Amino acid sequence: MVYDEPASDKLLLTLMNSFKFPRTYADLEKAPWCSGYERVPRSPHDLNHDGCWIHVHADWVPDDYCGYMSAVGYTLKDALKDMRGLWYLHMRPPVAKAKS
Repeated sequence: MVYDEPASDKLLLTLMNSFKFPRTYADLEKAPWCSGYERVPRSPHDLNHDGCWIHVHADWVPDDYCGYMSAVGYTLKDALKDMRGLWYLHMRPPVAKAKS
């Protein structure tokens, strides 16, 4: 996305603040931006295992965004910490993407 003025970033962040940041799996199921989540069972032999993935609908991130559209962690709490970076830095409601 391209913005003409810095104030537009504040406006878009305000739009995201109107959505509840998730804290539970039930919150994720209700979130309009969440395309799903995965809880992968952890094997005691797998040391590099990520146990929780939170996926974001593509229309909630800018068209020119080339990063991950999922948050990952060993637990839901870890994945939500990862989600905060995506939430505050890149996610925007689909109506906010009209200007590009």
